[in-house]
Amino acid sequence: MLLVVVAAVVVSLVAATASLAAEPSPQKYIPHKQAAKAPGAHVPLSQSQGTASLSPTARTGASLAPAMVVGPCTVTGHVFTYAGVAIEGAYVDLYYYDAGAGYYYFDTAISAADGSFTFLSVPETADGEMDVYTDEGMSWKTGLTFTAAGPNEVTLQPGKVNVTLTDTYGDPSANWSAFLPFDLRGTDGGAMSYTGSASGQALAMPSNVNYALTQPFMNSAIEIFPTPSIGVTAGVTAGSLNFSESNARDVYMLAPYWGSGRPGLAPKIMFYNWPAGQHVLMTGAADAPTPAGKIWGTLTTDGASMLRSLTVPSNAPAGYTYWMTFTRTDEVNGVPSLLQLYLPYQVTTLASSRSTIYRGRSIYLTGRVPIAGRVGNKTSGTPKTITIYKRTRSAGPPTTWDATKQGWTRVGSYKTTRYGIYKTGYLKPTRSTWYVVRYAGDADHDAGYSSVIKVTVK
Repeated sequence: MLLVVVAAVVVSLVAATASLAAEPSPQKYIPHKQAAKAPGAHVPLSQSQGTASLSPTARTGASLAPAMVVGPCTVTGHVFTYAGVAIEGAYVDLYYYDAGAGYYYFDTAISAADGSFTFLSVPETADGEMDVYTDEGMSWKTGLTFTAAGPNEVTLQPGKVNVTLTDTYGDPSANWSAFLPFDLRGTDGGAMSYTGSASGQALAMPSNVNYALTQPFMNSAIEIFPTPSIGVTAGVTAGSLNFSESNARDVYMLAPYWGSGRPGLAPKIMFYNWPAGQHVLMTGAADAPTPAGKIWGTLTTDGASMLRSLTVPSNAPAGYTYWMTFTRTDEVNGVPSLLQLYLPYQVTTLASSRSTIYRGRSIYLTGRVPIAGRVGNKTSGTPKTITIYKRTRSAGPPTTWDATKQGWTRVGSYKTTRYGIYKTGYLKPTRSTWYVVRYAGDADHDAGYSSVIKVTVK
């Protein structure tokens, strides 16, 4: 019965996305247009959207230490497109493990007109890695051996695998990013690339694919552990991966409605369509100079839709997005899952100069909302206009953009500073009053409401 109810909820959430053009409303499926704002986001070259992280640290789990060692190896190679055309201007990063299992970044080379690149003075290793960024996507080779005797020649050319994504949710497919991300990995490397639709070919690196992931939305992803693995040859398209949203792992923020509010609030998170026995590490951090990181622990799924309340730290910085991250930590047949989902919570504050006053006395309201471009107190952003609403009966934040439709009265509009701070003039409530702040979305943030505060009048 619970799954039936949850399914009805999901259908209603999907239907709600159709009204986005009419007025702002929460997006239960988070498009990849926000991907670059997620923690550790890395977007390769000309791609404007992508998966949460394309960095080698995210792929390996290893921490990078500065490489200060000069070695005896000269490493050379070429970068080619899938079709075998030499690529000029590709960025090639070299990493290696030393004998003590330390993981190091060595240097970056840029390919010449014939696709060639060279690294000098590379330390010897039996476990080197090269990552290459091109307009086709990102790919990498692992397990490379570099010796003083050489030759240390590396050819970086991907193959492709046919991919399809079946939409079983309905309307959300219209909100997929123009670049639908596919992450294909194997024993000797992997690749991340994008298709312009729900079917096409995704890059893959020789010699095989034993793990595949696509993420139509930041809070929804599908993974496949192909058995047997799919063989990959440079310059050849072979094999197929068929993804279905019926197998997607989803997380939704059911409350607060707008995904915004004060520090210290506990958003209600729903885990939907997770099989029993999977493990999800739940962490959080703000996209701010002081991130107020949090580890909520590991959830073991029970096969049903699960609800959890995760308290945002009381010191989460106002005016930023607090990113809630959900990472599957399981392995399947020795292959680790790399599924990672995100939910944004916009930290917004509203406070009164006095929480209790006597009739006839005045107050003013102040707080901070997210604005585009602001970083700390040194890099200012673009000011925006906020609107204050009030009512004389207790209620939560409005669930419609026009708060007056739910019994709220408009107090006035005020412009923020370049750091997102706002302050009203003096207000003189005649009875106990509840206040809330509404703010518009911008290039970096969705529209939202603050939490509600009460001013008691005696």
